[in-house]
Amino acid sequence: MKTYCKPSDAQMSGDDLNMTYSGKDYSESVYLTFKKQYDGTFILSHASGNFPTDAVQTDDSYKSDWTKEQFDALNKGDYSNPSNGTKLEGILKDYPKASDADYTISIVREDEFKKELTVFYNDFKSEDGKLKTVYLLFDTTEDGDTF
Repeated sequence: MKTYCKPSDAQMSGDDLNMTYSGKDYSESVYLTFKKQYDGTFILSHASGNFPTDAVQTDDSYKSDWTKEQFDALNKGDYSNPSNGTKLEGILKDYPKASDADYTISIVREDEFKKELTVFYNDFKSEDGKLKTVYLLFDTTEDGDTF
């Protein structure tokens, strides 16, 4: 707290102290969880943050261009080998503008972070045959920079 000042929000839940630091809007937030120790001190047990991305162009007036067939053709990667999944690069070639996108960085275990990119394509007034919502979550491959 000496370094980052007072959080935007703080709550106790059992032995957990949850703190949130918010930026200009919801897409800029850091979430910290501290676990109370037997001696009364608190140690960081989880950290994550959401940040805006410049990797994906966003458009507030996005109009849906996704069909169910196009969505069903995506390949899902898995945690043991995320490179099996459809690459972000391929998605952006066909769907260059999304309604929103952000990075999430979180601690997996000590000194190991997980970086994800979430891309939203939302058009709740989409025309017939087009999807209203497409939500894509991309993990990084081992190099940490390919989604």
